[in-house]
This record gives sequence, C-alpha cells and structure tokens, in this order.
Amino acid sequence: GVGKISAGDTVHLCGTLTTALTVQASGTTGSPITVRFEANAKLSQAAANLFSFGGKNYITVDGGSNGIMENTDNGSALGNRVATRAMEGSGSGNIIVKNLTIQNMYVHSTLDDTTIDHTNSNCYYANGATGPVAFHNNTISHVGWCVTIQNYSNNPIIDIHNNTFVFYDHGVSMGNQSATPSFTVNIYN
Repeated sequence: GVGKISAGDTVHLCGTLTTALTVQASGTTGSPITVRFEANAKLSQAAANLFSFGGKNYITVDGGSNGIMENTDNGSALGNRVATRAMEGSGSGNIIVKNLTIQNMYVHSTLDDTTIDHTNSNCYYANGATGPVAFHNNTISHVGWCVTIQNYSNNPIIDIHNNTFVFYDHGVSMGNQSATPSFTVNIYN
C-alpha cells in the first residue's frame, strides 16, 4: 500500500500470491526497494498481468532460489487467450530483475492460433526506460517477447545476461523513436 514501503525496504513474498502486485514507491541510490521471493514463492494467476513498477525507480526483483511468475490457464489450447505481461516497468530506471522463472504467460501450441499479438505478451516490458536495466539469471518459457525495452532516455545501460529463453517469439526487442538514440546494451551468456 501507499506509504507502507520505503527506500531500502525488502518485501518478502511467501507462498502463492494470486493477485497482481504494484510497487507504490521508489527506492534511492544505494537503497533500492527489493521484492524478494522466498523459497517456493509464486506470483500466479490464470491469465493476467502480474507485477507493475511503472514510473518507479531503484527497484530490485529477486526470485531467490526458486521464485516463479506465471499464468496457469492462458494459451492456444487453454481457457484464456489474452496478451499478458509478467512485469511492466514503463518510465522506470535503475531496475534489476534476477533469479526468476517466468513461465506460461501465453502457451502457443497451435499454428492457427492468431488470437493475440505476441508483441504484447511479455516477460519484461518498459516503454520509456529512464535509467539502467539489468535482467539476469532468469529462465523464461512460453511467452511472445521476453524482454522489450523501447523509447529510453538518459542514456541507459541495458544489461541482459545469463538468461535461458525457450518457447518464445522474440528474445530481446529494443527500439527508440529518436533518430539518434544513445544507450549501451550488453547481451551475453
């Protein structure tokens, strides 16, 4: 809730959470807000957007030893056919996402399934990233686009490494409407 979490705080997620989460405050340099998945914790819904920190800065999302974000009933042969996002970080900077398993945002299992636009089914989506973004040590499966970052400002450093992507349409998608964007991208391992 608003005013409940401040810079430097750690939020511990335990058990299976079945409602979407929205970060209400920003951290600061040296004092990020950390959202940590404890052992066996899940953020799980049938077919929905799961986690938002749009417009907030200095946020770390840490899956810990086995944290999961998932949809459980969304895909070609499942009960729902809707575009969903695991994480929405538009207008945010100084973001770290690590150690998560993100799965089944949309399980595309038939060639004739054109129900959703896969550009809108993402694990991490940011329109207007305003600072560094690090996305590492994550396992991603069954999604349209894994990491989508567009229209960034303030010369961000985008660091994407040590991830495993399977059953997806695009791994990393980046773009900027400016004719001369300035940014640094590191994608490795």
